[in-house]
Amino acid sequence: MAEVARGLTEAGLCDKVVEVERSGECRLLVCRRGGSAVVVAVVGYGGWVYAKVVPEEGLPGHMWHCDQVFYTPYGVYAFARSPGELVEKVRAKMRLVEAVSRLAAERAAATGAG
Repeated sequence: MAEVARGLTEAGLCDKVVEVERSGECRLLVCRRGGSAVVVAVVGYGGWVYAKVVPEEGLPGHMWHCDQVFYTPYGVYAFARSPGELVEKVRAKMRLVEAVSRLAAERAAATGAG
């Protein structure tokens, strides 16, 4: 899983990656770039490695755990056979993640949760 964190930085997707939780096969990473951040839950299982990438705005603080991040309606999934392939799939979906971030911020503003 360290390969994913390193790959996110090397690919220019993050200025800094911090592992905030390690639980079984799951690693919860915070990827900061400029003034924004995404939470990346990375799991290895059965020869696959997959991730859910959620904009910080789309994940309430109480859900910043490996066993909770998969339950938010915001974010995108990526599935791959290797950490390098996973990073490339995450890169391909970053425009979508940015759109999800705007959606989450708009919802928070409309409901007063922001």
